[in-house]
Amino acid sequence: MPDGRPRSTPGSPPPTPPGRSDRTGVRRPGRATRGRRIVALVGAATVLALVAGALVADRPPAVAGPPLHVARQTAGAVFDGDFPDPSVLLVGHRYYAFSTQSGRFHLQVISSTDLTTWSAPAEALPRLPTWAAPGATWAPAASAMPGGGYELFYAARDRALSTECIGRATSSSPAGPFVDADPEPFLCQPSLGGSIDPYVFSDQGVAYLVWKSDGANGALQQVWSEVLSPGDTGLVGVPSLLLSATAPWEHGIVEGPAMLASATGLYLYFSGNRWSTSAYAIGVVGCDTPLGPCANGLSPQALSTSAGARGPGGPTFFTDRAGEVLMAFAAWSGTPGSAVGRRELYLYGVDTTGTFPTLIELLWPAGRRTAAAPASGSATG
Repeated sequence: MPDGRPRSTPGSPPPTPPGRSDRTGVRRPGRATRGRRIVALVGAATVLALVAGALVADRPPAVAGPPLHVARQTAGAVFDGDFPDPSVLLVGHRYYAFSTQSGRFHLQVISSTDLTTWSAPAEALPRLPTWAAPGATWAPAASAMPGGGYELFYAARDRALSTECIGRATSSSPAGPFVDADPEPFLCQPSLGGSIDPYVFSDQGVAYLVWKSDGANGALQQVWSEVLSPGDTGLVGVPSLLLSATAPWEHGIVEGPAMLASATGLYLYFSGNRWSTSAYAIGVVGCDTPLGPCANGLSPQALSTSAGARGPGGPTFFTDRAGEVLMAFAAWSGTPGSAVGRRELYLYGVDTTGTFPTLIELLWPAGRRTAAAPASGSATG
């Protein structure tokens, strides 16, 4: 959800070389952590399989093992309001984080210059398009547009179809307001139960939209990708199936996809199981290209419930001002699914230079700000 393009915005770092996303690019060794203390660096386990299929030029095949495993979570949330399905966009020296509907906002936006002290939540999408019904606006994915300005892909319930569909809103400012004036959704798969959880990923100068179909008429919940047209105003070709909900731990649910390019290949991260339970977790598979094939059926958990963060999900990747790759996700602060619980915002470093991408737990300084909007009224999926 995310700022994943090799593009520049005013005051931002220069684009990365072709084939590496500015959000998901390879982390360069030896870079300082700028005052954040690394408290754990846990390597990966045994290689399960190599992904079959054609290889992308200048990139090795992805390894379909568990490339990200964390033994514990001690660093705590960086924002302790209700903030599920996060997306983070860096513009100049300021970070903009977006999340699913909570409280009175269709889509939330907060901002920070240091990733620890955040503004109060504001409305990113003040007015829904005519096709969208209120009450189920989810999973924003923010990025800078190729020709200037900013875009926000998101999911909302289609009034006519009664399923979730994906819309696209634009703004001249990363803080919004974003506007979607299209009378129809950008993308929808009603025969597959609808489309949700968009994610924008760029690879070798080509932008892709990755998303999830909700499952219907006997179809499994699945993750798809398709090439975005120049300007991101449409899709090119046909959707490619990347992943189906077949692993037992997923309990028939895969959602919230995100892609990460590393020194060992391309990886698809996603959430599995029910979002309102402690069984919710982040899984990962290796892929040959952004259009697949991926190691379907080999989807170990990459991050699961711990004492400090229950039911982690909604992974997204971005690059900070120092060039470090970070993973943002949300996890429950209290009992998962309870009326008083919140899904707070967490950030971890990601080292992409080893055999597998590895998560780095970071201690963040004090200064977290609680959201003004209460958790009650949050409608997510």
